[in-house]
Amino acid sequence: MCAYGFTVASLDLQGAAGNMATVRSRYAGTAVPVKLTGSQTIEYADFKEIDASGGNANVKFRKVWDGGGADDNWSTVGNWEFDGELPGAADEVVFDGTSVKNCTVDIDVAVGKMDLASGYTGTVRLDGVKLEVSGSGNITVAAGTLAGTSGTPSEIVGGGKVESTGGDIDLVNVLLRGFSTAGVKNSGGTVTLVNATVVGNAVGVAHVSGTTAVRNCIVYGNAAQVSGSPTITYSDVEGGFSGTGNMDKDPVFKSPDRGDYTLTVASPCIDAGDPGDDYANEPEPNGGRIDMGAYGNASQAAITIPEAEGISDSQ
Repeated sequence: MCAYGFTVASLDLQGAAGNMATVRSRYAGTAVPVKLTGSQTIEYADFKEIDASGGNANVKFRKVWDGGGADDNWSTVGNWEFDGELPGAADEVVFDGTSVKNCTVDIDVAVGKMDLASGYTGTVRLDGVKLEVSGSGNITVAAGTLAGTSGTPSEIVGGGKVESTGGDIDLVNVLLRGFSTAGVKNSGGTVTLVNATVVGNAVGVAHVSGTTAVRNCIVYGNAAQVSGSPTITYSDVEGGFSGTGNMDKDPVFKSPDRGDYTLTVASPCIDAGDPGDDYANEPEPNGGRIDMGAYGNASQAAITIPEAEGISDSQ
């Protein structure tokens, strides 16, 4: 042990979700640098600061949103408990009663899992970013709201699943892909998907209980598209699904093998969304009607060309 930190050659520090092991400096405002050597496993622990430059990959921290920063941005270090550092790709991120302040995810982020837990009443809003969940980690919304930003498409990449167990999932202009359980699952809350593209998941949309409404969406290319009985309208669902304005047609994505799920001008999803929804953010000519999918009513929407079938993807 030294005055400013310690080097660890052998350590077994094990907490549990909701019951952390904590290492802090005894001096207010002083960081605790911890140097790892060897092969330690540290889970559910809070440090003021850590130097894991030794290459240890088994370090998982529980990062709690305390809203102490001057703004509501994820990227502001002062908004996270102990003001140490931003959440990392292996970390458990928690929004709970510590602070009910809203959070704007303003940068691309990767996390181990994310919980909007009991006591949180704010909104975590994606603002044109990529949120990646590593391994089989989940995004669980037990309270508060997980939201997208209209006209500013974001991407959520899995991971296990995005699930409401009591809170609100209100995602607009969002691409959901790569989840091993479900792109989105409702187990007792309220799920609203508007202009989402749900692709490459084990199940696209899973409804168990609660209220699930899907509109202007593309649910295509999942191992299974829909389970349960959500309300789906004006959407393209592979294999078909009963509902006003629904269809079952190849959405003709631009370059899905490179992760580009915008629509080509030949897509049947252009000008096929709810005729009552706003389309003002789509580039001209836009056909006077919103597109289906994550880029409807956004600047990335495809232009409308009458009788566009057969036009090459490069146009």
